[in-house]
Amino acid sequence: MGLPSMVPDRFLVAGDWNTAREQSDPDAGVQFFKRIEEAEWYDCSWEANDHQEIPTRFKEDSSIQDDHAFCDPTLGASLRSVVVTTDAVAHWHLSDHASLVLDFDVEPISQSNL
Repeated sequence: MGLPSMVPDRFLVAGDWNTAREQSDPDAGVQFFKRIEEAEWYDCSWEANDHQEIPTRFKEDSSIQDDHAFCDPTLGASLRSVVVTTDAVAHWHLSDHASLVLDFDVEPISQSNL
């Protein structure tokens, strides 16, 4: 069953998934990302950045991307960019995670019922 069976056709899920493609253990994220691919989820930062990870967690001497955003392929087609903002980490020291900011080109929906 798992998470993919609970997600509707249109979705955006994001957060700290505690796994990355590039970690000290090269197999650590293999099964996770294989399941993402099999479920046909759109990996926003991976696709927007030419299949390169963007570091989002900065701890001690390592930096990896364990924060991810996934969506349905239709929404993914409207993704324009993904930017990592490191102010919370570098300047304010509020967290060891940087924020992912996703820019989608979607139709306005806030007043569609007026």
